[in-house]
Amino acid sequence: MIQKVVRGSAMEPNYITPQWAWRTQKDFIWVTAQAQVHQRHQNSVSHVKKQSHLTVNPLVMLELASVSASFHMAGGAINRIIQKPGCVAISSATSGGQSDVPGATAQPHDTYNREGTLQFWQDNKGKSSAILHGHCVLKESQNQTEGLLEPEVYEPTCHRCYTVNGISFDPNQSHLMVSAGNNCTIQLWQDHKKLNNAYYKYPRAPYDVAYREKDSLLAVTCMNGSVFVHQTQWGCLVGDPVELHVVPPNVQHSVGAIIWGQGASADMLFASSESQGMDDYSGFHVALDPDQGRCVYKFSASESGDGMALDPDGARLALCTAALDGTHFLRIYDVHRGNGQRATQEVQLNHFHADFTQSASQEGEVTAVSFSPDGLLLAIARSDDEVHVYDSRFMGQGIGPMRRFLHWGDDCCMAGDKWGVVDAVWVNGWCGRGLGIVTGGSDGCVRFWDVCRSADDIQNGDVLAQPNSDIGHFSVGDPRNGEKPLVVGDNGGRVYVYDHATACSSHF
Repeated sequence: MIQKVVRGSAMEPNYITPQWAWRTQKDFIWVTAQAQVHQRHQNSVSHVKKQSHLTVNPLVMLELASVSASFHMAGGAINRIIQKPGCVAISSATSGGQSDVPGATAQPHDTYNREGTLQFWQDNKGKSSAILHGHCVLKESQNQTEGLLEPEVYEPTCHRCYTVNGISFDPNQSHLMVSAGNNCTIQLWQDHKKLNNAYYKYPRAPYDVAYREKDSLLAVTCMNGSVFVHQTQWGCLVGDPVELHVVPPNVQHSVGAIIWGQGASADMLFASSESQGMDDYSGFHVALDPDQGRCVYKFSASESGDGMALDPDGARLALCTAALDGTHFLRIYDVHRGNGQRATQEVQLNHFHADFTQSASQEGEVTAVSFSPDGLLLAIARSDDEVHVYDSRFMGQGIGPMRRFLHWGDDCCMAGDKWGVVDAVWVNGWCGRGLGIVTGGSDGCVRFWDVCRSADDIQNGDVLAQPNSDIGHFSVGDPRNGEKPLVVGDNGGRVYVYDHATACSSHF
């Protein structure tokens, strides 16, 4: 649901390359910021539509070579990958994994419903993989605290499995993790072990989860149009959550994107809604104060939410929305001054290519939004396999993107479903690479784009990884801290873990 836009300025921003003692003469790409589309809505088969929230990755070297590990335990599209030193967590969809509609007739068993919607991979000597049973109905004989399986061995242990929409590590206790699934619950974990009595059930399915960095306050979006905020302590949920209403009563909206503020807006929580109806393109976009349990102000945009991002200082918020007539808007608000009534800048996004829609009813979507490390450029990932870049200082009516990058390879989509560019990670390189973006698209490639080079340059768009199907999600990590430089999940359900190359090449 998020579009990527790349726009350039006349003068290249002045980026300083740090001088690390362990640096070699090989090519490096340093990851400095990433905005993530995090939510996917459940499709009739196995995919859920994503929406992004801002995350920040430390510096990282991408000298990729061979796959160090590959496993296929998911029954559907990979929709989220996160990592910490030595560990990777993966969430995915599955056929028949949609949430149960209150009051509706129970759904018949889906033959293709499969466990593996939540996985945990450890980079130890055995490189063990685990299926975590936190969002499924288990057979009576299965111990819910177990779940370590060999990657290619599949023995069904669940009566029904639900799609897992969101996962996040606790920023203050990295051994703790939370997951949100279509069984209407969140579950807390200590590594791959389920924490007893550390779960909460909601009236409707939760989607996105996000911790506040300073105190691990946990925000959870829900299909009932609210955000639930939990106090956490040592892996436990403390008391009942505070329910913050994003939409008015009796309005059928779900809350999609949420972002915790930072810097000037550190105590704020920004939330955006989208309609659950096919013909309703209205939306509600608010700034919340979770500590006071209130809505501080509403943003002027009234269209359906498509994605959000904060600049690195937490002073400006970029909001993408979609209107009924198929137009999409990008607005920038000065949240540092608490001004949501009027956008400081507004632009209508380029129309989405009809060639990339699956049917006449499918509209184009923004799938990810992210600011560059200095907050000057704004990348927007799109469902038509394009990434556009704007200069946030020069936006207005009639001003288009400065760059338009296209995943031009052959379509590798599974079962006709197409999600376009699924994520955009800003990177700052040197040795001639310059400022760039890492993206994954429908051509089954994770690519690096140098925003200082023309989109028409055939040398641009280096392939970093190419799995067997279109990209579901990927994660760029910090190898200095024990993370993997690149982990890729495709929409066929397979995950690939990449290590460093022993030799440098101008193309990956």
